[in-house]
This record gives sequence, structure tokens and C-alpha cells, in this order.
Amino acid sequence: MGPSLLQLCAVGKNMTISAIRRRVSPRHGKGGHWKAGDEGAPPGAMAPSPPSPQASGTQRAAAEEVAEYLDDFEQEAAEDGADDAGPALPVELEEVAAVPIVPDAQSLGATARTVDEESSHGAEAHEEAYADDFEELEDEPPSPVAPSAAGCRRCAEEQALSEVQRWSGGEGGEEKAEEKAEETLLESVGSDGGLLRRAGPPWQVIHWAELEVGALLAQGAMGAVHAARWNGQSVAAKTLHDTSANQLVATEQELLMHASLKHPCIVALHGANLEPPSCCIVMERCEYSLFDRLHRQSRDIDRRKMVQIASQVSEAMAFMHSHSPPLVHRDLKSQNVLLTTSEDAKLCDFGLVNIKVVSAGTPNYMAPELFLSKPYSTSVDVYAFGVLLNEMFAREVPWDGYKPLEIKDKVVEGGRPRIMTSTPSIATSLIRSSWDGDATKRPTFESVILSLQDLEDSLPLGIAGLGINATDDALDALLR
Repeated sequence: MGPSLLQLCAVGKNMTISAIRRRVSPRHGKGGHWKAGDEGAPPGAMAPSPPSPQASGTQRAAAEEVAEYLDDFEQEAAEDGADDAGPALPVELEEVAAVPIVPDAQSLGATARTVDEESSHGAEAHEEAYADDFEELEDEPPSPVAPSAAGCRRCAEEQALSEVQRWSGGEGGEEKAEEKAEETLLESVGSDGGLLRRAGPPWQVIHWAELEVGALLAQGAMGAVHAARWNGQSVAAKTLHDTSANQLVATEQELLMHASLKHPCIVALHGANLEPPSCCIVMERCEYSLFDRLHRQSRDIDRRKMVQIASQVSEAMAFMHSHSPPLVHRDLKSQNVLLTTSEDAKLCDFGLVNIKVVSAGTPNYMAPELFLSKPYSTSVDVYAFGVLLNEMFAREVPWDGYKPLEIKDKVVEGGRPRIMTSTPSIATSLIRSSWDGDATKRPTFESVILSLQDLEDSLPLGIAGLGINATDDALDALLR
């Protein structure tokens, strides 16, 4: 939860909490400002306090302007003989001081470069941005959108009064309220005068100094991932290259989503620290990505294990889609499926879940409705799964060698990656239905899980399934 409106007003004007409290206290049944000497004023009533000596010049000037505004209003009211008839003072927050507003979670997200925007950069830009014909479209950090000042004004007095009454009741209530207000205000104001969230993040704050950092595992444009140990367990620690305010907001939103997703088939988030300069994210340690396993390792993959990996990915996706409203991953691909030492699958990367730009994503896995910027649903994840499942059986990068706009044209026209003739018939049927051009004809992940179970049951057990050691001859196996 962000700072209360009471604290927001106090920060914006740099007034003491008692001054804000008197600002909203009822006078003769109407909102007004208590002043020493007013008829019916409570004991100890006094004018607004001057700005704190620690305040910045801008804050002090803003506070003095507010005090002058209050005094002018009361003087005019007294001259008009309307001492008890004045309405609540309509102090305009944005007119008196520039108040940094904490953006709400729903308005945040990252905007991404769309496929259409790529067309303006020419062939050279395409070759540079997609050197391996597989790079994800880069996301740009969000532009925070502040709640309207009108919305703040509408409920400011009501919420401020409620907080004051909460802490001012009982013996010594005034002092307790003042102490509590100052305490929470200090918690809510950063050294630069900006507002910070009072409630801590839904993850443990882990500082880089707490980690035993090991080898570099991966490095990209956004950050680097190291092997590390924390609290006696192996973890993956990611550092951020870009620690600008906008990028940290985008990272925080992704972490908020990640922290809410607890499932055996989703990479666990242990903690993070988003305070520069030592920003880091600490997650469950995996060995490599499914992309690496398929395309950078020559070892064969047992088909039964392959189906088990696909089933675990489907379970993670079914879990996301079971939320209300459903959570659409929007970037399901082999690079975002990590494998443990036992090659169990873990889903990661939730940066596109709340993205409003329809055509953001990785072109190699995007459904036609995303390319066309049409309304979409959870079925776009099913489409991506169909491409992924075919990639697993074919062990070919989908649309390898094609540029994003070429992929777009082919997909919109009904083209799909080729299916190998060696692919089991049940898998072939599932792949075709998952990437159907008609989104309404694609199965749900609950149905996908059942189809994968049928596929696994149809596969021969093989040597491992029969419990035969590959070094034994046939006679040894029969005599066991």
C-alpha cells in the first residue's frame, strides 16, 4: 500500500501533521481551520506550524504559501462577518506544490516495440536487432501514470480525518497521533523528497553483500545472472544493468507478479533489492533453459521425458489461467522454460503479463491475432505452446532464418513451422489444434494436459522403462 493521502498532503506542503489535522477538523459543523481564539476552539488550538528547518527551499516556500493562503482566507471571512459559514478550504494540491504521486499498480507496465514499428528501421536494423533470428522484441520501461489530483482531492479530507481520529483518541491521544504521524512520514519520504511505499514488498529484501557469488551463468542487455549461495542454498542472482527510475518501476511490477505465482512448475522468487546501486534479484537455481537443451546440447532427449517437460509447462500455464481474471503469459517460449538438474521444467519471465501493447512479444511464437493487434485471450498462450511442442519434437528453432516481418506475413497467411514426420500422431494432432488460426478452436491447458497424458501412455517404455541396463546383453536381462 502506498502512503496515505494524509501523508501525501503533509509531504507536498511540508506541514506538520497537527496542522493538517486542524485543516480538516470540523468547525461549527463545517470543514475549516481551527485557530487560537476561535469560538468553541479546543484547548491548545493554534495556527499552522511553520515549515521544518530540515525542509528544502522549495518545500518551505510551498508551506509558507499554504499558510499565507489560509490566513488570507480567514481574514476575508472575518471581514465579511462569515466566521462560521466558510466551506472547507479548496486547497489545490497540484497548484501549491509539486507532489510526487506513487503510481497505482494497474496503471503500470512496460511498453514494447511492436513488429510494425520495426518496419521503419530498414533491413540493416533488422539484421542488427535479430542477428540470430530469434531475439525477443525489446521492452521499453514504462512511463508512470499518476492518479488524478481530482481523485485525491475528492477523498483527501475524509481519509485524513479518519487517520487523525484513529490515533488521537484516549489519554495523550494528541501526542500519540503526532508521534505516529511523524514516524510514518519518515518511513514514507525518501532522501530526495519522493514518496516511498510504506508497506514492504511481498518478497524478502536480499542485498548483494549477503550472497556468495560464483560463476557468471548468463549475460544480456538487461543484466547478468550469477550462480550464488544464500542461506545455505544454491540460487541464481541477477544484477540489473539499467537502474533508471522507469526501469526499476517496470522491474518492480514484474516482481510483484512473480511473487504472487507460487507453483512447483514456476521458478521460485526468493527475494530482491531494488535500491540502487546494488540492485539484484534472487531466484531458484536451475541448470539451463529448454532452448539450450534443445539447440545447444547434442545429447538425445528421451521422448517420455520430453512429454513430461511439456506437461509441467502446461501445468504452470493452467495455473496462471486459473486466476480470476486469467493471467496471460504472452511470452511462452523455450528460452523462458528452465530445467533443473533432474530436468524438471520451471516457467519464468512474467514481464509481458500486464503489457497493454497487443503486438509485444517474441515473433517466433506469436499468434496471428497478436500480429494483427486484435483482441486476444488465454488462447495466445496455447498457440505458443503448440509452437514450443513442435520445437521439442523437431529440435528446430521455429522460423529459423526468418525476420520478424516475414514471420508475421507467413503466420497471418496461415503458415506454420514444419512438423517432422517422426512426430507421434497424438502430438501432431495436439500441435495442429493448439496453433489453429481460429483462437476459439484451440484447446484449454486442462485439455492439453489430458492429451499429453494420452501421448505419454502411448509411448513405448524403452530401455529405461523396462529397467534394463544398456551394458547388459539380452540373456543377462532375461535372467534377472
